[in-house]
Amino acid sequence: MASEKELVISDDWDDVLGAEPEDVVKPEEDIHKNSFGEDNEDDDWGDAIAIEVLANYCCTLMKQMEFFRKQGIMCDGTIVVDDMELPVHKNILSATSPFFKNIFSQLTNPDDSKITLRNLTGQIMDDILHFAYTGEICIHDGNVRQLVATANFLQLQSLKDMTVNYLEQKLSPASAAEILILADKHNCKTLIQSAEKLIMDNFVIVSKTSGFKNLSFEIVHQLVKSEDIRVIKEEEVLEAVLTWVKSDKGNEKEKESHLANLLHEIRFLLISPSYLSETEKDEFVSKSSLCLNIIKEGINYHLSNSKHSIIDPKLAHPRKFMGVVCGIVCVGGWQGDKPTKDVFAYITSNYKWFPLAPLPKARYGHSVVSCKEFLYVIGGRNESTLLLSSVLKFDPTYNKWEEVAPLPYQVTSLGVCVFEDQLYCVGGLSSVGSIDIVLRYSSCNNVWQRVASLNCPRGALSVVASEKYMFAIGGIRKSGSGVNTQWEYLNTMEIYQRESNLWKYSTELLTKRAHASAAYLNHFIYLVGGQSELLGVNRGMDLYNTVAKEWSSVQYSGTPRTMSGIAVSETHFYVVGGMSKEGECLNTSEVYDTTKDRWTKISPLPVSTSSMQCCAINLRLAVLQGMTASFSE
Repeated sequence: MASEKELVISDDWDDVLGAEPEDVVKPEEDIHKNSFGEDNEDDDWGDAIAIEVLANYCCTLMKQMEFFRKQGIMCDGTIVVDDMELPVHKNILSATSPFFKNIFSQLTNPDDSKITLRNLTGQIMDDILHFAYTGEICIHDGNVRQLVATANFLQLQSLKDMTVNYLEQKLSPASAAEILILADKHNCKTLIQSAEKLIMDNFVIVSKTSGFKNLSFEIVHQLVKSEDIRVIKEEEVLEAVLTWVKSDKGNEKEKESHLANLLHEIRFLLISPSYLSETEKDEFVSKSSLCLNIIKEGINYHLSNSKHSIIDPKLAHPRKFMGVVCGIVCVGGWQGDKPTKDVFAYITSNYKWFPLAPLPKARYGHSVVSCKEFLYVIGGRNESTLLLSSVLKFDPTYNKWEEVAPLPYQVTSLGVCVFEDQLYCVGGLSSVGSIDIVLRYSSCNNVWQRVASLNCPRGALSVVASEKYMFAIGGIRKSGSGVNTQWEYLNTMEIYQRESNLWKYSTELLTKRAHASAAYLNHFIYLVGGQSELLGVNRGMDLYNTVAKEWSSVQYSGTPRTMSGIAVSETHFYVVGGMSKEGECLNTSEVYDTTKDRWTKISPLPVSTSSMQCCAINLRLAVLQGMTASFSE
């Protein structure tokens, strides 16, 4: 009677009989012999021998083997799962999984053929066997947890990688904690890193989810201890700690120990004594003399005149991102039938819009850029539609505007960017039409300097900068005069290198385009929306590979728009407002994650606006405190 080996799916690697796959050794080939075993010296065919490789040969072969498995043909092993017997070919599974190779190698008796796996459903195992034979599998929310657990146990790394990729696509503030638990349980290192970063970037939101309450003490302690969690105030960390402890499934003594350890990571000097006094009254804290003593120590630290070192000095310092948040600042523009002086900031960490100090005067058709922690507004038109040469600088520390050196000419629809830490203005539309002028601003001397002009005058263009080059993309130019005046939409692109101080034409765009929004990230230029005389509002997004120097069209699921603002923050760019194909101002806003190729709608602008511009800058929380959020998700 054939013996049977029984195994139980376990998260403990000590339960797994592990063995590294041995190197595959190929038999040496005699390169001096032809396929008939004869010396090649007398072979007249020589290099004329051609070997045809069928691209789909392996695929066809494995599908045939899968058919054999389903029919039980030539199978020499059996996997028993959930009272279901699944016939298999030992050599196929051994080649696919080091786990099976190790198990089958230990079955010294030729009659040994059965392996029983516990804690699995027959359907999941059948899906995994189908993957082992064909490389095909359907991953969905209903099976991904079992798949990642089983792939980890059976050492199916390729399947595990697929489940990790699926879960990374599912990462969000709502799901991050649960996914982190799953990733930590099954040793998915890259997924752990992705989930931890998302939680740190959205700590307050995640701390209010049910998944956060299920995190282990070790994970919560690591988060609370981290310099990288993004919070506006330390009170938010303390609130998250209390929320987690109250949901802790341990006994009262364990809870007390956990809370005490977590409280040691709270930066009490950053929390007001009155707030700490209220914390003393917390139902759970008040029952623990250990926790009460820690809170009192924090209060005493505040009240001590000498400020002697009662607690770890590092706990008195703000976390890395405390006091500063990233804001997508949107400036001016056209609202309804008139320009506006409104300035709004979208805070990426809490998904809310806040008002900032308005412009001294309304303007639209201007350009906006951030340089050395300041925001600059350049050119445009005023309420009387007159062209402007004025330049404004916004100081985010004090929420104030001031004028700096104006441009030497009046201009609207110009391109601006920061290239090698200096601010550049490129082209634009003046009273005589499109211009080719390019200026560089020295913030130290508060002066504008002219550099090499464009080869082609252009306005309503898009301008971005990479590490080595500055790009002037598309736009419009004026030809003719008087009644013969025409505006030509452009599909040309010019590249500027500072060392040579020259503009050179580069790869043409796929379509003529003006008033488009452009962003540069990781060697790619993203060109979104815009308009042309033939297509009206452009519905697509084009991608320029700065290494391959090629344009390509990519799928765009966002809202078709022109004259919108765009801003880059880390691996994301935000597209805000603009004008629809019907000519209406938009308040819709979207963010594109370049790592996931995903568009997501965000909170709408407080007011529908076109011809505005935006950029990302760091804002002081002191500026936002006391201001009422206009909209939130």
